Amino acid sequence: MSTLEKIFTGGIVEMYRYHADLKADPSRVTLKIDSIKERMKRKQPQAYFKELIPSLVAHRYLTETTKKSTHKFARPYSVYELTQKGKSVLADGPIVLPVPNSVRQQEKLEEEKKQKILAELKGKGVDLEQIPQEELEAGDGESIAALRRWYSYVDSMAERGRTDKVDQLDDLKMRIEAWRMDMAERYRMAPASVMEEPLVVKIAYATASLRVGSRMDKDALIAAGVRSNGIDELISTLCGWAEEHLKESESGANGNDDSSPMQFTPGQVVRPRNPWAFAVYKPNKKTGKAAWEVSYDRFIKGDNPQTIAMTQASGRPIQVATIIGHIIEAFVQGRGVDLHRLSLAEPPPSKSDWEELVRCSVETGMDVAGDPATSGPGSDRFAMKDLLVPIMGNAFALKDFKERTSEETSKWNLWVGYLKWYLAFVRVGHAPSFGIDS
Repeated sequence: MSTLEKIFTGGIVEMYRYHADLKADPSRVTLKIDSIKERMKRKQPQAYFKELIPSLVAHRYLTETTKKSTHKFARPYSVYELTQKGKSVLADGPIVLPVPNSVRQQEKLEEEKKQKILAELKGKGVDLEQIPQEELEAGDGESIAALRRWYSYVDSMAERGRTDKVDQLDDLKMRIEAWRMDMAERYRMAPASVMEEPLVVKIAYATASLRVGSRMDKDALIAAGVRSNGIDELISTLCGWAEEHLKESESGANGNDDSSPMQFTPGQVVRPRNPWAFAVYKPNKKTGKAAWEVSYDRFIKGDNPQTIAMTQASGRPIQVATIIGHIIEAFVQGRGVDLHRLSLAEPPPSKSDWEELVRCSVETGMDVAGDPATSGPGSDRFAMKDLLVPIMGNAFALKDFKERTSEETSKWNLWVGYLKWYLAFVRVGHAPSFGIDS
């Protein structure tokens, strides 16, 4: 059973236990088990698989024998083997067994969780009739995930005392809904036919995460599912909100007059000569790819970062800045990136902003291209807030993020966006060029 438990949890088992053709690579067993689990309609806990064993023995698909080592203090243990009936049913099927208690308990927990989720959404004013029936039955899905992400984001701002941000987010959502109502009246359609509620909050979430100087892209909205003829008016609505509520972030920019923008060649994919010496590649066990790599692959195929942020496989939208960070990480890892296209989604630092970041490196004495484990102040771990002290101030660096004012948060977000570009370029040895903005 201990061997089976390792397999259930995806662990590698001693090679000698495997069939001859699998001994060369035991990880193939783990991959095979994981692929079988992926085909199951529901993920089951380890207890589910363990409870199947006695039933398989009782129905003579397996035999159970007890063994004991010759060691004096050894405990007896059970060994399971396939019977001839078991081998036959694997090929022909089906295997019918009593429902394990773990499944009944799991179903009860899932039902309670589902009802709680639906009650929370209803309490937020969500019309549950707009959610697909299969998602209501499952208590999960793309629409539910998008709605929960939005309201969780709003609630997190409220918990941090950011009532100004909550008001801004409510205003953004109401503006999108007002546009939807106008389109519904103009084209004599139901509001949900113009745009369903989950898409409303996806667009709101993406817009709320824009940086100063960015705007929602028409093609990105179309790719996310906007089909109304009034899409240009929607873009004007979103840009109007961004200009009104994100302009305070501009106070974080350098006051120098040299605002020459960073220059890129349109359509050119820039590949670093070498990846950053301390770049670490951490693939996800399930997908076999790093988290940033999924975003990068979609970007390379032509997807706009805004589209990627709004149309995640999980259904939960993520911030556009997160996608930008993924693609910049790909550059640090040595991957080729169309920097011009990326700059359209996330403005890089101007010449004066770049000089400010150089000043930060000099004044703090931090080697941004060095080992992050020791390149911080006093050979501590590298942290962005330590590098940005000359800009943000010591008092800000000592604050808990919950204590930051809205102005400080806006300024911080602006400089972190610039800093990601700066760190990537310095770490791979790519020198930026600046010119006159046409």
